[in-house]
Amino acid sequence: MPEHLHFWGRVYRPIVRRLGRWYRSSRYSESYAATLRPGSLVVHQQSIQLPGLPAALHGLRIAQFSDLHLGCFVRGVDGAQVAAQLNALQADVIVFTGDLVDFTSYPRNGTSPDIDTTLNALHAKLGVFAVLGNHDYFAGVDAVAAALARNGVTVLRNSGAALQVEGAQLWLAGVDCAQLGFANLPAALAAAPADAPVVLLAHEPDYADEAAADGRIAVQLSGHSHGGQLRLAGLGAVKHTRMGRKYVLGLHRVGGIWLYVNPGVGAAMLPLRKNCPPEITVITLTGEQRA
Repeated sequence: MPEHLHFWGRVYRPIVRRLGRWYRSSRYSESYAATLRPGSLVVHQQSIQLPGLPAALHGLRIAQFSDLHLGCFVRGVDGAQVAAQLNALQADVIVFTGDLVDFTSYPRNGTSPDIDTTLNALHAKLGVFAVLGNHDYFAGVDAVAAALARNGVTVLRNSGAALQVEGAQLWLAGVDCAQLGFANLPAALAAAPADAPVVLLAHEPDYADEAAADGRIAVQLSGHSHGGQLRLAGLGAVKHTRMGRKYVLGLHRVGGIWLYVNPGVGAAMLPLRKNCPPEITVITLTGEQRA
């Protein structure tokens, strides 16, 4: 039994697992897959202006995707379509902000091939990076982390990496799952150069309050909330998740940092989205505009 999963999750996991198995083997499996194909999967362009950004980093493009939830309603072949579109964007760096697999899945007995099919061709000039989400822990975190690393993805677990561009540096930091109490921001920033702008990957968007209080973060990129997955006119998100209640979707200003919440690619509990389509986000960093 995977650790960390709460009581009710253990109760309804077998039900969702059976639903997922039926769905993947049925003719309906193509209905959600269709939303991930070119022309249907949203590619959202988002510019973020950072005063003092080194000139060499002006125009740096970060392609973000999140919450694939492989192994339930999303198959490896569907994930591969997403990866091909990410590659086609030719962003400088690709980041994944958690929940690679669904909590109904065990990577060691079926989902690992889906991960390999999805990630083995993914590439970017400055690398591909990821943080882990709560579902990755529920499904078997060591297996998920190993599968990511096997496919050339650098997993940031309370750590960071310096991205070098023509003598300038950007510190890409990542914290481990905050919902389960594993985030350690000081560790993720321990080796950050004093003059380097910091982009933080954190699965849970509401972690932005803590990140903003630190004072060193410029941008936080998150997922987790699915944007609500089902959104109704006048009501917004039908369902909120822990640490994804305050900041649910899109761009937010939180203290001195910018937060972008990606609505995710996959689906949880039901293979359904309403007024909240799957999305790849391309973040473009810009400096101060000059008159």
